[in-house]
Amino acid sequence: VTDVSSARTMLRISGRNARHMLAHGLAIDLHRLPESTCAQTLLAQCAVTVFSDGPEWTDDDLLKVLVRSSFAAHLAQWLLLTAPEYV
Repeated sequence: VTDVSSARTMLRISGRNARHMLAHGLAIDLHRLPESTCAQTLLAQCAVTVFSDGPEWTDDDLLKVLVRSSFAAHLAQWLLLTAPEYV
């Protein structure tokens, strides 16, 4: 058994425009990601797994993004640069 729990970093993205913001950099259509499902795709050129925990397109979207720890800083920087457009 090998512990690989530190191989990924989880980012929690929430808010009324969370899906719109992520759609800006995703290679998939978030309209087709139902509640309580996940999809593997690219976000800002990083391989990620996106989990949808909240109801689709509500005022309180909650999405979780798993990214390899070595790409977490790049993805966080991309989110910080992209987010102000969706506030």
